[in-house]
Amino acid sequence: MIETHYKTKKIPSETAKVIAKRVLDGTGKKVDIKSFLEYDELINNYRVKDLHYRVIGFKKLAEDVLKIAIIMKDKKPDGVYDLDRLLK
Repeated sequence: MIETHYKTKKIPSETAKVIAKRVLDGTGKKVDIKSFLEYDELINNYRVKDLHYRVIGFKKLAEDVLKIAIIMKDKKPDGVYDLDRLLK
């Protein structure tokens, strides 16, 4: 996993640590985390192979987390979540 953050962020991020732990717990595979501090503004990038997620500012992150929480509130845990499946 490669994460790139704003210059005052503590790295590796807690998000990266949680993702790596969940992958290890779920698959037995270790995820290496490479962290970089690059941006002057509040930008967070996460990349794992072809998967990429970028957050610009904390408002966008909060909005996305709330949308996902609303989608998942009535779902029963059954393994790894696939957002395309959750939206159907």
